[in-house]
Amino acid sequence: MNATLESLVVRCEDTLCDEVDDEIVAMNLDNGAFYGLSPVATDIMKFIELPRRAREIRDHLLSRYQVDTKTCETQLLSLLDQLVAEGLIECRDDDAGSGGDSL
Repeated sequence: MNATLESLVVRCEDTLCDEVDDEIVAMNLDNGAFYGLSPVATDIMKFIELPRRAREIRDHLLSRYQVDTKTCETQLLSLLDQLVAEGLIECRDDDAGSGGDSL
């Protein structure tokens, strides 16, 4: 499944995150892999301490970085897909248990 702007983005329970020198280092407990995240990925992981819609993440990034909307969306969705593939986050397209948009 590919992330969409309506996807609910949630950190996986099996992911440990810690901040080192202003960047997050993450560990997937399932496979034991460590990841050093880029500054933008770090920003995203901090922002999703509570589940967020991908469009909320996009809006957050647009307010912090000088990037056009289309580029931001394209790169964000690609990054979310990578983080899903590594088991660090989940992207859910349903509202089950999410409480809708009032997070």
